[in-house]
Amino acid sequence: YSYNALSHRHAPEIAACAKAASGVEADFAFVPHSGQFARGIHVTVQAALKSAVDTSKVLGALREFYANCPFIRVTDQAPRVKEVATSNYAHLSAVANGRTVAVMCVVDNLNKGAAGGAVQWMNR
Repeated sequence: YSYNALSHRHAPEIAACAKAASGVEADFAFVPHSGQFARGIHVTVQAALKSAVDTSKVLGALREFYANCPFIRVTDQAPRVKEVATSNYAHLSAVANGRTVAVMCVVDNLNKGAAGGAVQWMNR
């Protein structure tokens, strides 16, 4: 199920990180999902595009951006929480249908506490 759709407490910091990375103030929909899994979280971020883009171009841009991030994997298929459970990995995928893009991400949020975050930042 989704929770705090469009009003999640982490949306402002995600917007700030997106702006810092891209230089663009993005308008997006942030929808976290919870399910019947012991640990982990799935999120979908959706946004309107200024110009038409297809899925392969979005995936290529994600792969290029995260090329030097050892704990982030960009996949062709929608990511699944069970693929990252008990790991420090984040799996991303995306789809686009012209002027709309949806980026999906899964992480084991129990590993993403202060210690897990510190290890990930050290590996940047």
